[in-house]
Amino acid sequence: LKLRGGAPFVIVRWRSCAMMVDCFDVVVVGAGISGIDAAVNLQKRCPDLSFVVLERRESFGGTWDLFKYPGLRSDSDMYTFGFDFRPWATAKPIAPAAEIKQYLQGAIDDEGLQRHIRYGHHIVRAEWFSADRRWHLLCENGYRFECWFLLGCAGYYDHDRGHEPEFPGAGRFVASGGRIVHPQKWAPDVVIKDKRVVVIGSGATAVTIVPAIASEAAHVTMLQRSPSYIIPVRNWDAVADAALKVGTSPTELHRQNRERKVAEMEQLVNSPDIARMSQEEKNNMAISFARSVLPPECMSDEEFKKHFTPKYNMWEQRVCLAPDADFFRAITKKKASIVTDAVESFDERGIKLRSGGRIDADVIVTATGLQLHANPPMATMKVIIDGSPYVGNTHVAYKDCMLSDVPNFAFIRGYFQGSWTLKADLVCAFVCRLLAHMRQHRHDVVRPRVPPSGAGSPPAMSVSAGYVLRSAHTFVSYGAGLWGPLAHYPSDKTFMEQAPIVDEALEFLSDRAPAAQRSRL
Repeated sequence: LKLRGGAPFVIVRWRSCAMMVDCFDVVVVGAGISGIDAAVNLQKRCPDLSFVVLERRESFGGTWDLFKYPGLRSDSDMYTFGFDFRPWATAKPIAPAAEIKQYLQGAIDDEGLQRHIRYGHHIVRAEWFSADRRWHLLCENGYRFECWFLLGCAGYYDHDRGHEPEFPGAGRFVASGGRIVHPQKWAPDVVIKDKRVVVIGSGATAVTIVPAIASEAAHVTMLQRSPSYIIPVRNWDAVADAALKVGTSPTELHRQNRERKVAEMEQLVNSPDIARMSQEEKNNMAISFARSVLPPECMSDEEFKKHFTPKYNMWEQRVCLAPDADFFRAITKKKASIVTDAVESFDERGIKLRSGGRIDADVIVTATGLQLHANPPMATMKVIIDGSPYVGNTHVAYKDCMLSDVPNFAFIRGYFQGSWTLKADLVCAFVCRLLAHMRQHRHDVVRPRVPPSGAGSPPAMSVSAGYVLRSAHTFVSYGAGLWGPLAHYPSDKTFMEQAPIVDEALEFLSDRAPAAQRSRL
């Protein structure tokens, strides 16, 4: 065992070739929101552990580095989407991508994480060997790593491709000079100025792009098969603004704002008044918010019902936010419009609709959704455990962050119906508590085991988002109790922080290997 740059590494001989393997206690996969969160927590809570963050891209940020489409912004308030350890000290809760990247850069710089992150390291193979009780990782660039514990922070969707259904006649449209672009592949050469643009889709991406390009384009049409819930919100927090004016410290301001936003969401979802409402009443209340900023003189009742009455219930899909009603203002100013119909085909002039109508276009933006990883939560890694390939849907999630029969592995996946980072914070703290326990008791392997009686009955899935349903057959399973999903931050926080590490589900093993094969733990 030698040292290089403060990190241990070994020289491994294989056949006639010598290859260098970097060894760490923990490898974090991905330098996005979750990976940065994990790195800071490891550094603060487990200072004696060595770790590295391996990022496939050439920069940090994950989503915020990948996507380049106009208007890209957070769809959660930054008081809860930001880290618990780093203040978001402004009165503007929803932030554009550039400000989020600056925020993440500040976290990396101030916490000294640059030395821990290696860019351009795409892990393509992760193999666990019980013989030496370590993960062996191979990157696309040929670099190899070994680690005691593997922490997956690569998110849930495929960075290489979005969901791009085939549209008949697309070739004819392009051949005649038209441009088709998926938001995930937005490029600097996409010209919007004075163009007729059609945005296909009704989710958060479409609702973001439409107002962002409306002032520059000749006209923007959002073509949707069915409506989504779109709620106008003021992008200014009066309470935060008042606190800033009286000199409240950034740290205290962030703490107060975070607690307040969590309480507001809890009140919105679980207040007695809401609890007494029927599902239809809840749906209509959400729809009324849109109607309040799009009065009858701008859109008739008949048109409004057609374009703003979703076919699903509130919270079955993520709610689309319109900061300062920007989406609705584009409509009232006649810079944007909505068509609720289906695509029949593309042609040289634009889009033929199933109803028989058409929309002429110069640019078509296919905001048709995300594509989730094919083998969650392993991202693009081919995972093998003692010679057996990992298949996600054969495992059960434990505390929504570990997997049955998968040793020394945890993953971070944020809330679907809330702020991603709230859940990431909880999982990071739990993983650090777990690692500290293992060190204290000299355990070198941990894995969840489903009891003979099973994991219990899983909760009913109330999510109808297309990208979720398309990939549901690949998901890990859930049960009840320790095997249930984390979906409610206040109760999840108590559970993850106070539940004992040792329980009936976790199996711990101590090192029985020869001393020469032991990790430094």
